[in-house]
Amino acid sequence: MAHLLRLLFFTLGILTLLIAGITPAAAILIYIHPPRIALHGSPADLGLAYDNVSFHSRLDQVRLDGWFIPSAGSTRMIILLHGMNGNRWMPDAFPQLSLRLHQHGFNVPTFDFRGEGTSASATATLGFHEQYDVLGAVDYVRSRLHNPTAHFGLIGH
Repeated sequence: MAHLLRLLFFTLGILTLLIAGITPAAAILIYIHPPRIALHGSPADLGLAYDNVSFHSRLDQVRLDGWFIPSAGSTRMIILLHGMNGNRWMPDAFPQLSLRLHQHGFNVPTFDFRGEGTSASATATLGFHEQYDVLGAVDYVRSRLHNPTAHFGLIGH
């Protein structure tokens, strides 16, 4: 009987160590390689014209995919930035926000950060490399407007 209790406690101890070691490692892997959330809908669902666009992160040339919702004759621009584990068309915010900004005369570019949506696969870095994704979007916007000093705003989710 004592032998069975020792074996039981030994087995429980090993299982506890495995779970304690695997759980943080799995959490880290999920955090830096989040599952992709599929795009559901597009600006066309709201009656908005848009262009599919791709550009590169300023740091490491990771391909980033997005949409550009133009406002005829306007040079005003608000770039929408989704949060981690998201995409360029998060249904809780971006569709209605894009529509309202467009109605007020803003061009609205929005894109998927590295490793999210339809952009190229890359490790999430909790902002370290993602800041260069934003700068890649800025470079794209300025080249699209043919104005290297164009002013614009950012809205993050």
